[in-house]
Amino acid sequence: MDESRKMKHERLTVTYEALLMYANANNATCIYFEPPVVDDDMAFRAMQIANELWDDETLVNRCLQSRLPLLRRDIDTQLLSRWVDALHGPVVCMETHDDRALLLCEGSVFEVVSYKRSWDRMVPYVPDVILTTLLPFDDEIAFDGLLLHHSCYAEGLGVQRVQNEFEKACEQGIIRDSSQFVRESRRIRNLWRTVGLDPTSYTVFEEAVAQLNDALEQSCYPYELKLPVREWDAVS
Repeated sequence: MDESRKMKHERLTVTYEALLMYANANNATCIYFEPPVVDDDMAFRAMQIANELWDDETLVNRCLQSRLPLLRRDIDTQLLSRWVDALHGPVVCMETHDDRALLLCEGSVFEVVSYKRSWDRMVPYVPDVILTTLLPFDDEIAFDGLLLHHSCYAEGLGVQRVQNEFEKACEQGIIRDSSQFVRESRRIRNLWRTVGLDPTSYTVFEEAVAQLNDALEQSCYPYELKLPVREWDAVS
């Protein structure tokens, strides 16, 4: 990892882990959570905290107004302030290219960068439904380093439907810039609120996987859920 990517990775990680600690202190999601995230158990706790964090859109601003930024000089407050427009929920990973992935969500395609680990290794099968948090980061789109995926080859009509949606969205243009991402994130979150969808619900993730596998009619989920794949401190 080159120095520029390493610095970006560290800035994102330090700021996000501080936000998770603040959210956990407010919501008491986990009895014990002490970064850095160094094992699967801690990663699973981090994802639990993230679910409650993004269920309350006021928490980012409350964190900024707290004493935490004064006590933690290593936190990038400008970066943190942009995360009010984070997009947390299920997305479909359509393509992976080393440190870049194309993710489909509600008719939009986002190019998302990983500063630590290759997307090809994190998501070995595409298309695949993943549960993660997309974040505006400088002029790019990053993710929070935590993701769940069903890691299983999908086939059937569901795959063809999502491929058609992907191609149509690509014709409208792939979103790579963080400013464009912010606009689309607001649109998607407003859409979810309108239809009453809770992106933090595990059932929503399961239904997205079932639709990809074209199995919703049978009310079964032919996949194996795994612990979150960590991007932050993963061994290369």
